[in-house]
Amino acid sequence: MRFVLLKKFFFLLMFFALQSLLAQLSKVHYIPPIAAHGASNSNAYPLDQHIYISTPSNNNVQYSITPVGAPTASIISDVVSNSSPNVHNIGSGPSNFAIINSVFYGGRVIDDKGYIISADSPIYVAVRL
Repeated sequence: MRFVLLKKFFFLLMFFALQSLLAQLSKVHYIPPIAAHGASNSNAYPLDQHIYISTPSNNNVQYSITPVGAPTASIISDVVSNSSPNVHNIGSGPSNFAIINSVFYGGRVIDDKGYIISADSPIYVAVRL
């Protein structure tokens, strides 16, 4: 009896776990700012920072990367498909829209950092530091 209940519970748990696997696939992604410590002797600022974009679609998918709080001239537009994923270099150290100084911005609302990535069809977005 106990084995049957455990088996049903495990099946139910796996069912809900599989439902959440597609959460990364979306038409709009928001990449929030990443906090780093700005001390002069700190190596907390990540150096190479990239946005990886891919899609399961075989057709070309048009997308745009908008730095939050930046002028419209800094919007990056491109095309991605299943056979040709894209990588965008977004900077190094504290000099981009993804990194904030945790000492200065601690406990404050930040509305001018991060990225919004939007596309015509569902895409995957990953930020690697």
